[in-house]
Order: sequence, then C-alpha cells, then structure tokens
Amino acid sequence: GMRGVELLTESNPEKALFLATTLHRLNQERKTIEACVEVEALSQALMQEKNPVIIVRGKQWHQGVLGIVAGRLKDRFNRPCFVMDICRGKAKGSARSVKGFDLGAFLRQSCERHILKEGGGHALAGGFFLLEENIKSLEEFAMSWAQKNIQNIAFHPCLHITQKITIQGLDNKDYLKDIEQLGPYGCGNPAPRFCLPNMQLITCLPMASRHLRVLFRQLDGKHIHSLAFRCYDQQGAPTPLGALLAQPPQGLVDVVGTLSLDRWGASLKGQFILEDIRPSLLAAPPLPPCVKPMEQSHVSNS
Repeated sequence: GMRGVELLTESNPEKALFLATTLHRLNQERKTIEACVEVEALSQALMQEKNPVIIVRGKQWHQGVLGIVAGRLKDRFNRPCFVMDICRGKAKGSARSVKGFDLGAFLRQSCERHILKEGGGHALAGGFFLLEENIKSLEEFAMSWAQKNIQNIAFHPCLHITQKITIQGLDNKDYLKDIEQLGPYGCGNPAPRFCLPNMQLITCLPMASRHLRVLFRQLDGKHIHSLAFRCYDQQGAPTPLGALLAQPPQGLVDVVGTLSLDRWGASLKGQFILEDIRPSLLAAPPLPPCVKPMEQSHVSNS
C-alpha cells in the first residue's frame, strides 16, 4: 500500500528504517493470520475432498487472506474452492476455480437466483457476498452446477508445457529478456512453463519451514538450483509435491516449472520454480544413487 510507496521514495535513512521495520512487522502479522485461516480451512476441506466443489467457512477469518487460502486449497485439491468469513449473519468470501467450472458465470447465475447479494469475477477467480441463511442454497447450487459440467471440469491437473529447454537455454540473457518483455503474466497471459528433460536429482534440502531447495544435473554435467514452494502444509504434512520429492523416481526425471525473473539494474537472472517431476521417457542406464535424503526433523510445523 502507501507505506510501500513511502519506503521506496523516502530519502531520510531513519524514516526509511522505521517504514521498513513497520512493513516487516505487518507482513509477519499477515503470515500468521494467513496460516491460522489456512489450518482451519484445510481441516474442513479434507472432509470434502471427494466432493466436486469445496466450500469452507469460519468466523473472524481475515477477509484479506481469503483469496490466498482459496487458491491454496484449489491447488491442493484440484477443484473449485470457496472460502468465506461469517460475521453478524452475513458472509463475504473469495473463490478460485479450475478449468471447466466457469466461476464468473456461476456467480452471475447465483446473483440472478438471489442466492448471492453480490458476486463477480472471471472464469477462475471471484468474490461474493451473501446472507448466512443462504449458504446452504449456495452449496446446493454449486454442487448442481458442478454435476452438470462434470465431464469438463479438470479435477486432475494438467501442466501445459510452453517449451522443452536445456539449462543453457535458461541461462541465455537474451532469452531471459524476451521472457521479461512478454509479461506481465496473469490469468489471460500465463507465465511460460518449461520442461527440462532427462535430469538427475542430486540434492533435496529443506529451506525455511515449508519449502525445498532442489539441485538437478543435466546429462552433460550442467547443474541448476530450483525452489519448490509449499512442499509441506501448515501442520507439517507433505503436499503431493513434497511427498514426490521425499521419494523421487529412480534414474532420470523430467522437470517442469516456471521462471521467476529478478532484475537488479542491468543484471537479469532467472530462478527456476519447480512444479512437478516425472520419470524420464529416455531409456538410459541406471545412474549411481546420489540423492541425499531430506532431514525431516529440519522441517518445522510453523
């Protein structure tokens, strides 16, 4: 918000330090709030994981993190997820969807049926407002909508690969500039997704509390460091990616992910963000074991 703008434009070192400290404190508070809401929402979602739509609710859930939590649930369960906070007989929420369940159209229809007081968004994300007494009607209509579109809903995630590439290709500065110029990325312009084929997983080590730092090696000996985010949930249980990295396939693997670009002055670097791995399709002789097991005790539940 405005504090961020003030920090970036502040020339007084003491005032800048005060603003930076304040922003850091607020960000830590947001993370704590987000973690609490996510834990409560996940406990409800786990009881609905076989439903075509997941709808969770709570009281005193901070409305600023509902969209983030809805997105996390959607990523984990691969189905439309609605997260709402209830206060004084009214519910305000955020939703995230998957291909085949047009969330924008659903919210408009819900408004026309007077289930929602307000609602809107696009195919994959939206927000809504309704009376608490209409939550049951919303659940029933969402289930009905999902059943009518059940053949089209992407319950099983499919990663669309933009390009198969080598580590050398990702290190090419001109190529990184081209990727940067294609942005900004979002719903209508998704970030390119790359496949690094025939890699060997070298190490997989904890980073912070829930993330992993994974090192891969190409057949020619070239290495690449990648980051795998949210491999553990707030309670320390592995997510699907975390479980896969804990017991990776033997031999060569195909690696899929996106690039996070970091520009500092004239310097432009790309950080590979790991999304998935699978056994390589290349028939190759077995490689000597070199994967270091993760130290589970190093992964905290915070």
